Amino acid sequence: GAADCVTASADYAEVLPAVALEQIRAWRAASARRAVRQRIRSLERLHATIVDQFPAALAVLDTEGRLVTANPEFERAFLAGGAAEGRRLDAVLPADLLASADVPDLLARARSGAARTPRIAYARDGDHARAFDVRAERLDSEGRILLVLADVTERERLAKNVRDLRQYMESIIQNMYSGLVVVDEAGRVAAANPMAEQILGEPPGSLEGRALRDWFGAAAEPDGCIARSLAEGARVRGAEGVVQRADGKSVPVAISASPLVDADGGRTGAVVIFPDVSELVQLQAQVRHTEKMASLGVLNPDVDGATSALAAYGYKFDAAWRVTAQLSNAFRAPSFNDLYFPFF
Repeated sequence: GAADCVTASADYAEVLPAVALEQIRAWRAASARRAVRQRIRSLERLHATIVDQFPAALAVLDTEGRLVTANPEFERAFLAGGAAEGRRLDAVLPADLLASADVPDLLARARSGAARTPRIAYARDGDHARAFDVRAERLDSEGRILLVLADVTERERLAKNVRDLRQYMESIIQNMYSGLVVVDEAGRVAAANPMAEQILGEPPGSLEGRALRDWFGAAAEPDGCIARSLAEGARVRGAEGVVQRADGKSVPVAISASPLVDADGGRTGAVVIFPDVSELVQLQAQVRHTEKMASLGVLNPDVDGATSALAAYGYKFDAAWRVTAQLSNAFRAPSFNDLYFPFF
């Protein structure tokens, strides 16, 4: 073109720049188109790679519920190597999976644009059950639907194990003989079991938010065992304490406290366990009383009809002379043969 301008006319000097600019614009437009096409091809390859490698089963459905396309994960999970295009969804997915999540209703709601939430569907796979997170989204104005089925069998199994473990621990805590309270860093009750309410003499559900010092007195003071567990992370086991109830009754308890820590190791409170040891204290008092009486010569309890006793008397004449007299009887402790082989 430039050569024609040069030879065709004397005004080539004016025409040549215009032709050059047009050629430059055409080159730029062609370069831009090539860049756009390359970008589109790159995005298509990226999209195809994502769809092919996506760990969930993906399928596009037309308005009649037939498969338009599906990714390899969908084919592996539900088609067993068969072609996806044109097949009806209800002929591909297991009936129990469709029914457990009401997949037809989910698709209808997605097609109409109504609000919807993910659903969990279950399907038998031999002796095992598989769980799927099912979602649907409308793609375009033609009513095509993207169906997503993510295998969450392992997640559901772990979630069930966590629920079972939580229920197991809850049963233990609710039925344990000792009182148990969880307190925050300020020493206020965050949770408590029924036995704690019973020992503290409070109605059910009334402990949350209250301070432990309302009942534990010295044990909850800054130098007490509970406060040390909160402030220093100290572990306390079986410390003697007394609970002062609102009705004026004092209840002896054995206090054990351990710090409560989060995933990063930071202290967030403490767990306090305190069984009622009233019966133990009474038994200890009875034992001490019995030992005292025995030391004074009082008869010990009968043992197989035999008893032992001691009587003593003393008289002091002067600093050098003293007379004592003792009278006692005893019984022979039964031997192993006496107990288990009396006729041998």
